[in-house]
Amino acid sequence: MIPNERALVPLRPERLAAVRAIVFVEQKRATQPGWGTAPYARAFFRFLTGKGKVCWKNIERMTGYRYARPDRHGTLDEWERSIDVFLSSRGRVCPLPLPDTLTGDIFPDVLFSRRERDRRRSGLSAEQFARQSRREDSQATARYQNLVARAEIDLAFQTPSTLRAWYAHWSQLDIHDHDLDRMMWSWTTRFPSLRQLERWQFRTDAPSWHLEAEIREMARASGPAEQAMNVWLIPNKLTERAA
Repeated sequence: MIPNERALVPLRPERLAAVRAIVFVEQKRATQPGWGTAPYARAFFRFLTGKGKVCWKNIERMTGYRYARPDRHGTLDEWERSIDVFLSSRGRVCPLPLPDTLTGDIFPDVLFSRRERDRRRSGLSAEQFARQSRREDSQATARYQNLVARAEIDLAFQTPSTLRAWYAHWSQLDIHDHDLDRMMWSWTTRFPSLRQLERWQFRTDAPSWHLEAEIREMARASGPAEQAMNVWLIPNKLTERAA
């Protein structure tokens, strides 16, 4: 071990005493498995103060002057056991009545590892949430595209006279107005009776029902021959093939 006075970043006396106590106890237990009562705590105070006695004065020195006087509701035996557990666990366990900030003072590497673990866990949670959101967005997009495709297929079998029923149904299913407008404009090119419709006749921000209403009026004004032609133009005919 590098002497404290030669270390580039000197260890705090409490941290240095903790490191020495852990090494000392583990070496002793290698040859004497049942050695000592609260050995880590007593070895720690021996290296820190020169005496292995657990007393209020030494406890205050361990916890630092910035802390309040140790909680006198705990007995010295309870403090001794807590300190022993704290040191034997290398700061991973900090039981009461020890202050929870003691880990960062004596075992800063444990606190750093804990924070890094929490940060990575937080990052993983955020990534999982982002992936779930992307998956849900993708599924919502797929459902919407499927809905639009079904509306377009249904529209292909409509005539100007039946468009009203189609529009009444599909406009209630959360299809965007601009998609309804786009589908109807594309559909009108199939019927010669609707070729007089021009986009410039409608405002660019006009709702889709304006177009549907105009087509409905044109269908009412069409004669029997035009209506028969419109029915003939929809793709619902069976085609006979030569054997």
